[in-house]
Amino acid sequence: MAKPYRKGVAASEASLRDVPAGGLNTSVNDLSRFLMMVFADGRSGAQRILKPETLHEMLRPQNDAVALDQGFQVGLGWILSGVGEIDLQNAGPVAHHGGATLHYHSQLIALPDHKLGVVVLSNSVTARDAVNRIATESLKLALEAKTGISQPERPSTRAGAAPLSPEDLDRYPGYYATALGLARITPNGGKLRAEVSGKSFDLVPRPGNQVGVRYRLFGIFPIELERLSQFGLSRAMVSGREVVLVESRTRKLIVGEKIAPAPIPEAWLQRAGEYEIVNGAGDALEIEKMEVRHRDGFLAVELSFGFPSEGTIALALTPLSDEEAVITGLGLSPGAGETVRAVTVAGEERLAYSGYLLRKKAK
Repeated sequence: MAKPYRKGVAASEASLRDVPAGGLNTSVNDLSRFLMMVFADGRSGAQRILKPETLHEMLRPQNDAVALDQGFQVGLGWILSGVGEIDLQNAGPVAHHGGATLHYHSQLIALPDHKLGVVVLSNSVTARDAVNRIATESLKLALEAKTGISQPERPSTRAGAAPLSPEDLDRYPGYYATALGLARITPNGGKLRAEVSGKSFDLVPRPGNQVGVRYRLFGIFPIELERLSQFGLSRAMVSGREVVLVESRTRKLIVGEKIAPAPIPEAWLQRAGEYEIVNGAGDALEIEKMEVRHRDGFLAVELSFGFPSEGTIALALTPLSDEEAVITGLGLSPGAGETVRAVTVAGEERLAYSGYLLRKKAK
């Protein structure tokens, strides 16, 4: 195997836990042969691997009837809509699937109509964004070289629209379970400000009844970050839930859901405090601090990481009983819908989550 690297220094890959991912170790050559099989309608040389109708079903959207998925289309094992950097226009179906462990990142993208594909693998902790960009840009060049199809210029999404309406100024503020954790939007002198993961963002008007994100460096200096400036945010009611959509060209994805505090049983209020994992020996995950707290009417767990990504994230919990709570939010929110339970082990209470047992630290 290629040796993994972290901060330029050779590292060791930790063993995987009981999660349904990261179990395939392969090479660019092997994945290239896999793509050739896909483009050959299920054949690899003289051998048939899959029936053509099976392969076609794998590449057919399976979730068109799911309103909350919005523009996020999935086949069988394939993602069929552009996400983030992976955005190719006028190329027919775009099928892709990325992978990652703590140190390795990968991306495989296929254009079945043109029998073009690309595979990019990396062995560095911080390479994920580079892998996606390299894969996408390589495929754009290959598509243009083979077919003459070039990509249109990205439309400008910078600020400059009319000020936010009184309705938006009234409806946006509140708390949201988002892909970055628990976020808060507040009015700010005729404008809006968002706070998430310890950072502040201005929400500025954009054309098309959208808002854009402008980051405040150190909370003071407004900066239009290039990647943030490519996307617009908007509100919508979908299946009875108030959500925030991120829009890139013609696609919309739900990135957050507006949430309200739920009653917190006394049993959960008593569990507030700092916790430690008691059965995490050998894990590469570095949680520097873990705290359950009562925050602005929400029961929340706050996590500070040292690795694989440095930073702090807060997740809202919705208590279902004195012993059970679920992580609030929709699918893109970290851990959304997963359960945290209070259990008794050797006569002492623990919190159980995803195979971990958490012990409350003494004050």
